[in-house]
Amino acid sequence: LKALSEGKELETYFDVDQILRYLAAHTIVVNLDSYSSSMAQNYYIYERDGQITILPWDYNLAWGGFQSGSASSLINFPIDTPLSGVEMSSRPLIEKLFANTEYLERYHSYLQMLIDNYFADGKFEERTNTFDALISDYVKNDATAFCTYDEYNTAVSTFITLGNLRAQSVQGQLDGTVPSTTEEQNAHPDQLVSA
Repeated sequence: LKALSEGKELETYFDVDQILRYLAAHTIVVNLDSYSSSMAQNYYIYERDGQITILPWDYNLAWGGFQSGSASSLINFPIDTPLSGVEMSSRPLIEKLFANTEYLERYHSYLQMLIDNYFADGKFEERTNTFDALISDYVKNDATAFCTYDEYNTAVSTFITLGNLRAQSVQGQLDGTVPSTTEEQNAHPDQLVSA
């Protein structure tokens, strides 16, 4: 706790690389039902060999299902202040890691890796369509479904659009064409990806 509060010797006590990977994936999918929001819930702290890491849990409200004010705020969720309803100072694990230039650059490299491996060149749409092909007949024939088959098809199409727009915004934030902090986004809303 002392090392974290001072932002010193973080790699002695924290599995920094795994935490940065977690934060990159977590930020891409905008999971705010977590440490990243005012509720600070739905995560585990795990110690292994004297180092602490964070374990993901409960992603059912990812992709803006929790505390996301609008489609635009979801799509343009800031990568460098990835919080909802709280200041960076109240989330020291993120604040102290991002204050270190090397760690912030590594986090950005993991965001880029996710964009390249899961979104670029139509990968997100292809993967979503693969999953859709696996379950769509079951949805269509489910007598207990909580939505119509047409609503399901609209949701799949909308999810593809959402994923592609989110990736476009994250890529823009990494490239510097889209503001990457809440403060910058509030000051320059005209530079955000349109929802």
